[in-house]
Amino acid sequence: MIANQIGLQCDPKSHWWGLQWNPALFDFDSMSAEEEKKCWLDFQTAQYALMDVLSSNFAMHEKHIIVDHDPLALTEKVIRQYSKMWDSKFLSFPDKAGYTQTLWMTTWLPFGYLCLHAISLKFDDTGVTDAISKYTAFVTTTNFNPSALNQWVSNIESTWSEWENAATNPEHMASVQLTREILQSDDEDWRSWTLNFTTTQGDKPYTVADLMEKIVSQDKLRTAGGKPKKESALLAFKDGKARFKKMVNKPKVCANKACNNKVKHPRYRFCNSCYTAHKKKTEPNEDSAALASVPDNVREQTREKALRKLKRKMAQMHNTKKSGRRDVLLAEADALLATAMGTSKTKGKGVQSDDEE
Repeated sequence: MIANQIGLQCDPKSHWWGLQWNPALFDFDSMSAEEEKKCWLDFQTAQYALMDVLSSNFAMHEKHIIVDHDPLALTEKVIRQYSKMWDSKFLSFPDKAGYTQTLWMTTWLPFGYLCLHAISLKFDDTGVTDAISKYTAFVTTTNFNPSALNQWVSNIESTWSEWENAATNPEHMASVQLTREILQSDDEDWRSWTLNFTTTQGDKPYTVADLMEKIVSQDKLRTAGGKPKKESALLAFKDGKARFKKMVNKPKVCANKACNNKVKHPRYRFCNSCYTAHKKKTEPNEDSAALASVPDNVREQTREKALRKLKRKMAQMHNTKKSGRRDVLLAEADALLATAMGTSKTKGKGVQSDDEE
């Protein structure tokens, strides 16, 4: 009985949970009450024996699944979920005195089979991944081996049968083959994208045209802006649907608490003007003797050159409308002003301070 039923999917919307019974061995219409009771005891024994095997092997890692399929807990659950549907759909089932549709379905509850199938879903491939696995198995066995011809033929027949049943049509087969090629490529980003695609695609068949359209769209997204982007930075999946997101570098504010300017580069701590001031405070004073040794005409030329550059910066700052560019020009102008005034030396007079200027 178990050998005939254990591979079947249990369906609560079908009579007998979709289980098949050999009519030559289980003719329920002709059974006496004692024979039917013995059959039910055999069925219950089979379910408990299967649960015992599953508990012994999977209790540590799949405890919640085993607990959910305890016969008493599962009976209450299926009654809440399916009792109304059974009463409305199974109008003539069963044709037994004293039985209601719900009582019959719960009496023959295949809790062992249901638990086995729930655990197996966590380990079996499904959908696109299942088709890829079966196609891979078929390709692996295609290498012709004349020294073991019978074994080769047997392997081909077996793997081809599974691969043929996994794909719905020739075009679906071709799409699965192309998907497998991407998964076996050396590009990590494309492999990641394909795994996400197979997860969302699931059991739904897809055509070569569908796959090509998705690949082209993904490639455009990756190369937007002229530079390839990481797939993980562009595509995320939520509720079975693709969601796009853009990575944005949030501008950083100057480390000077009294300043709200944005730094020019994320790695910088200060804006240009604060950095100049900070550097001026932290650098040691230059040797006065070295400064004194600079000829006056060189000082004056340096000053004039700095002032000419200052005028150009001020003109650029006047013409530009971008606040970020204006901040940069202003910082450069401040630095040039400090250089020009700090190196000037008029005859008979001391150097004018920055504050006075």
